[in-house]
Amino acid sequence: MKRRATIAQVAKEAGVSTATVSRHLNQTALVNDDTAERIRAAIEKLSYIPSFVGKSLKENRSRTIGVVIPSIIPQSYSWAVESLQRACRARGYAALVMTTAYEPADERLALETLIARGVDGLVVNLGSSHLEEHLALLERLEVPFVLLFNEEEHSQHPFVAAENRLAMQQLVEHVIALGHQRITLLAGDFKDAQRYALRAQGYREAMTAAGLAQHIDVKELPLSLNGSEALVTELLKTPQRPSVLLTTHNSLAFHVLGLLHRHGIQVPAEISLATFNGHDIAQILSPTLCSIEQPFDAMGKAAVDIVLGMIEGESRDIQQRFSCTLQGGQSLGNGR
Repeated sequence: MKRRATIAQVAKEAGVSTATVSRHLNQTALVNDDTAERIRAAIEKLSYIPSFVGKSLKENRSRTIGVVIPSIIPQSYSWAVESLQRACRARGYAALVMTTAYEPADERLALETLIARGVDGLVVNLGSSHLEEHLALLERLEVPFVLLFNEEEHSQHPFVAAENRLAMQQLVEHVIALGHQRITLLAGDFKDAQRYALRAQGYREAMTAAGLAQHIDVKELPLSLNGSEALVTELLKTPQRPSVLLTTHNSLAFHVLGLLHRHGIQVPAEISLATFNGHDIAQILSPTLCSIEQPFDAMGKAAVDIVLGMIEGESRDIQQRFSCTLQGGQSLGNGR
């Protein structure tokens, strides 16, 4: 491997001191335009990459943020990671991402690995079953962290989350206003994600308020979606089958839409479908998908701002909930 250029070589090529190159790179002091241009030309000519390790030792920071999420396959997580990475770059940090599939042992390993690698802080989305145990670990180690999508309503932990309960409540109210009564909610596993439980709570509250408590029907499914085909097939065979299927997350909605097509069920002519987290993909499906959309860019930026504020001693609101918007789609028709 070719030896990397050094800051001394850049300084020699540009005809300045190493201190001047350092000031330019770290933006700790202004250098005149001519000097800056010579330094940039030298960096380009020598393919110089600043020493991350050296800078980290000097600042006593790695300038990296660890990100722990269950997966990057569901679109909500991939969108969130993109937003987090953009926000980190804008503040001069890098993001290191590890996935866990909501497995408690993998969550623990991811946290310990990232901490051992010297991340300055963490943005984490953890399963509900071992959440308190993992948060206690972070508190013992005094690692700055913020929860993303984990809504800790009665705790002091920093978090960024959607208005899960309220948004689902509004979606159900919209569905009921279209004349539907038999509304089934297909939900992610509550032990994996508290937000699914909060969305189910919003569904129940809206159904009860509308006098439809007798029609409340919540079905839980694992992240793997194992058993979803059998469940949908069973629902289709019931004499009073649902007129609407709601889902707590988009990957489940996409899967259900495919199953309905496979069974020859026309959406929305025979059954309507709506979901949480539709985002852009929902609008290129056929039919387009009615969905609740979260502001992922704003949420990712807020999470990074919170954790960097903790690292850098800035004062800010450390618990933030974001409003969602209802995106209409062809998949939701009038009730029958």
